[in-house]
Amino acid sequence: MLIDGLVLTPASGDAAPASLGLVDRVMERHRVRTLMGDTLYTNFKPARWAYPLAQRGIRQGLPLGKSHHGTMDVKGATLFHGWLHCPSATIETFPSMPGPTASKEEWEKVTDEVDEFQQRFAFTRKESGLG
Repeated sequence: MLIDGLVLTPASGDAAPASLGLVDRVMERHRVRTLMGDTLYTNFKPARWAYPLAQRGIRQGLPLGKSHHGTMDVKGATLFHGWLHCPSATIETFPSMPGPTASKEEWEKVTDEVDEFQQRFAFTRKESGLG
């Protein structure tokens, strides 16, 4: 299911609490492990969005604009797909996602490739959540 809920907030409203409420409602019905959001969520302060997601056990994938070429430097580490990586990791070496008509086997293969990539390049968090 692509859409499980919808929340509308006025342009002058605060989208963080409304969005977290939607996440909680969706989590009552589905197991959520990763959440991709648009640039609005990237701009929230971590205490308002990233920390609450981490406390719920959700990894956040942050979109990065064209000017970042898919990655962003964070004090020498490379940030992409919402996770810090070794500077030698590049977006070009990250496994490509299969298309919408891909088979279950193709998705499983890419999932294994992503796991291997993360084992090689992703930094390990040393404490639970973002505490």
